This record gives sequence, structure tokens and C-alpha cells, in this order.
Amino acid sequence: MLNGKSTLLLRAMLAMIWLLCIVDPSTKLPATADPISKDAKHVGKGRPVKESPEEIKEEACLHKSEEVCRFYEIIVYAARRYDVEAALVMAIIHTESRYNPRAVSYRGAQGLMQLMPHTAEALGVLDSFDPQENVDGGVRYLKQMLQRFDGDHELALAAYNAGASMVIQYEGVPPFSETRQYIRRVWSWYARYKQQQGASQP
Repeated sequence: MLNGKSTLLLRAMLAMIWLLCIVDPSTKLPATADPISKDAKHVGKGRPVKESPEEIKEEACLHKSEEVCRFYEIIVYAARRYDVEAALVMAIIHTESRYNPRAVSYRGAQGLMQLMPHTAEALGVLDSFDPQENVDGGVRYLKQMLQRFDGDHELALAAYNAGASMVIQYEGVPPFSETRQYIRRVWSWYARYKQQQGASQP
């Protein structure tokens, strides 16, 4: 049996392995399963947003979806903070959890943007079932993937679903049917949300 010092040493070694992104390339990772990369420092706390979530809430939510309106201010605030399209965030949430903040996948991913527990911990998300924490962490992680893959949305979405290590290993979108279907679903919902946004413009 391991004593207290040995246990702490083991945990520290495991944490270091995750931080260095040493992942068995033969293992298919679940959604948002990759450890947080060194790119995280370039995202930080995001850029200042003039409006608070409460002020954004006062904006007219013209989306027909009641679920979108329920989390509208949280989504828009995070999207502006990390300079990511709100429509893309909405599409990812719809694909990941169908706007269920209590959703848990069979792999253990949690909340609106389906964060894996170790990913949430690395992002500083204390409660993945808290919509504001989950969306902020999920959008920040998405921004990291966009930066990591030079703004290539297709690769960023693949990394969000299958893990950045898989994208690197296959030098593009991994040949997993689940990942390819995931990307198609996200783009399909993205187009709908963009259309709704366009219709809401005066």
C-alpha cells in the first residue's frame, strides 16, 4: 500500500503528465478529454466585456428556442469575452447537451458544454453543472483549440470532440465516424442560429 507521501508524489506525477499533454496516441479520447495545453496561457481571462451578463440579458432574445433564451446572456457574454461567435457556441451546446445543464454523458462529460471532470478542473471550473461556469470554461477551451490549430474551426471542433492529440496524430480530422458526424451536426445548428441572428437584424 502507498503511504501519504507516495500518494502525493503519484498524484503530482500524474498531474505533470496531463499538463505536458502526454497521452497514449492509440487511445480515442472522449469529448473535451485532452489535458489543457500550454496554449491556455494565451487565452487567460479573455478580453473585457463592456456589458455584464445582466445587461446582455436585457437585449432582445429573438431566437425561437426557449432553451437558447434561457442561457442567452451567459452564452453571449462568454462568446464576447473570448472572441468566439455566439452562434457557434449555441450550436456546440445544442449538439453536446441539447441545453440540459444537468446532462452527463456515458463517458462522464458534464453540463451544457460537456466538460470532462479533469478538463473542468484544469480550467478552474468548480461546478460543471453551473451553467455560467460551464459555458465560460467550455468557450475558453474552444478558444484554446482555435488558437492551437491556427483558427481552423473544423480542426478545433474535431479537437473539442476527439481530443487535440487525435487531430495531431491524424494530421487533420480523425477518421472517427462519431467525430465527423459531430462536426456536421455543429455546422448544421450553426447555420440555423446564424440565420436566426440575421433575421433578427433591423
